[in-house]
Amino acid sequence: MNLLPYLNRRQLDYLFVLTHAVFAMETLAEEDTFASFRGDLNRGKAFAKKALKQIVVAATPEDKTKYKNTATKYKLLIVPESSPKAEEVIVSKECLGDLASFAIGNQCVGCEREDWRKCELRVTLQDAGIPAANDCKKDCQYRQ
Repeated sequence: MNLLPYLNRRQLDYLFVLTHAVFAMETLAEEDTFASFRGDLNRGKAFAKKALKQIVVAATPEDKTKYKNTATKYKLLIVPESSPKAEEVIVSKECLGDLASFAIGNQCVGCEREDWRKCELRVTLQDAGIPAANDCKKDCQYRQ
């Protein structure tokens, strides 16, 4: 069998992902929830394992070493898209907490607003996941 040409970083990364896909298919096939898909998952796993084995056999010794190093030095993470929408910004939790403290200190201390359910700051703090200062259901949770 001919050796594959040099594998670039992207190709090695995809081989790493394929390795994890084999594990994912194996894991899902064992779960009762996916029992009706077990045959397809097992076939997919078998074909992916066969392809991986053939690729590793055809890889140069240097690329085999790189592949093994990738498998031991990297871990696969699934993260949500981090790029904000046009109307959003990324702010650290610490900064968000500071902004919330400043807003509460300036707007909520001594607040006597009767229509507190309509308060835009309260809605914004809740949307941002800022914990309530109190658990009162009959008054604003951020009133100080």
